[in-house]
Amino acid sequence: MGTDESGKTGNLPDRSSREWCEEALTRLNAGRPESALDAARRAADLDPGSEWAHRLISLAHERLGREAEAVPAAERAVELARGSWQARLRLAAVLRRVPGRWAEAVEQAGLARKFAPEEPAPEVMLGDLALLRGEHARAERSYRAALAIDPADPQARVNLGLALLRWDRPRPHHDPAWPVDPRETGRARRALEVWSRQVRLLLAVATLGIAACALLLDRGAEARLAGCAVLLLLVPLTVRQARRVGVWPYARAMLGRDPWLGVSVVSAALSVAAFAAWLLLGAVRVLPPSFDPVWAGLAGIVVLGWPALAAVRALAESWRGRPLRALAVTEPAREGERTARRNAGVALWIVLGRTWSVLVTLVAGALVVEPRAAVAAVAVPYPMVRGYLRARRRAHHRGIRGWPRRPGWWWRRPWPARRAGCWGRLDGWRGLQRDGCRGGRRGRGGPGSGRWARRRWCSRCEGCRRGGVAGLGRGARRCSCATCPWGPGRRWR
Repeated sequence: MGTDESGKTGNLPDRSSREWCEEALTRLNAGRPESALDAARRAADLDPGSEWAHRLISLAHERLGREAEAVPAAERAVELARGSWQARLRLAAVLRRVPGRWAEAVEQAGLARKFAPEEPAPEVMLGDLALLRGEHARAERSYRAALAIDPADPQARVNLGLALLRWDRPRPHHDPAWPVDPRETGRARRALEVWSRQVRLLLAVATLGIAACALLLDRGAEARLAGCAVLLLLVPLTVRQARRVGVWPYARAMLGRDPWLGVSVVSAALSVAAFAAWLLLGAVRVLPPSFDPVWAGLAGIVVLGWPALAAVRALAESWRGRPLRALAVTEPAREGERTARRNAGVALWIVLGRTWSVLVTLVAGALVVEPRAAVAAVAVPYPMVRGYLRARRRAHHRGIRGWPRRPGWWWRRPWPARRAGCWGRLDGWRGLQRDGCRGGRRGRGGPGSGRWARRRWCSRCEGCRRGGVAGLGRGARRCSCATCPWGPGRRWR
């Protein structure tokens, strides 16, 4: 008896454990984790020692949102095959979602990289772990290491673009290494945000109302009493929101990890102090003229603090990260990855925001100082376009290990491989070394072919004179033949 695609029992021939694993993987790729879980369990029942089946069980549980049930299956896979980098990587992927086990996830990913240094997946996992914690520099190094192994890895390219953009995590206030549920810190963050918004909005409206009553209706004393009532109203509001913050030991660390949350809370507290000082100065019968700017400034802090903070945040967000490099790195993966297209659109919007911020600043300064200087704003888009083109070429040449980083460098220097006429068949520096070549270019022919080929053999090697693997170009300092004792890595004596 077996099961068909819908999971129903039918008269199907019995399958082996490997076939059930392949069936579970097919169902996972089709977006049916529940059916894939049944197939993976059948594979584990047929062969209890199959670590692949347990890995698929863990993956199916994770797709269903059952992280607590996915951990035992991943740990069982590691026990069955302690040297399997796939099992270590699966366990790291599950542990990163469990509170308090972040360090174990990093350790398992490091072991996976140690077991399989030629695979890009462990480097991508280490980059993901660093990116989720907000360590963009470390994530960038891991993704570049993965691209050095496999330049066509789409996940590494997309996530490298996020690291270059200084991507905001879904929970910027939460540290995944904390042994606390992210939902608890999320409730605390929402309580702090609601408190700061309510305080700033209430005080701004109260300030405008008091000023209108005092200046237009000549009701200054009654308006000040209403302002004191507003201050008293803040007490139950603060107590109510403080009860919702159940993780006060982590509150200070949350404000440090999420700077904008900290700025919002501090600005709300500053608005309360400025509003109280403004009421106190307004109660003075005879206010010296020197205190008039102070009184107006306190009112400006209460009323204009929120819009000013929003403008500063928008400006800071547009000047964060390196969008040009992110755009150049993400561009090769735009055709096949929807996430890459979205990240490229975000990078373009950031570049547009930077351009407009510079344009507005130049035009405003020119109108104040010298109107004719506004012509300088025309030159602002040029450095943006120039920087994008340079970043694009740099990202392209970094995709091949050992390739000169500056475009055109290999035409201007006497590069031995170019002059020897050896272009190589394989992509990457290691593949070209296996062909006995010191350099290469994609899309060209094998050794000895191409525009710069010279069918002249090495005079110091019998194998080359009898018909070696590759020809020697005029003026080359080393032989490009794979069998020559004076070949790659040995200079002429």
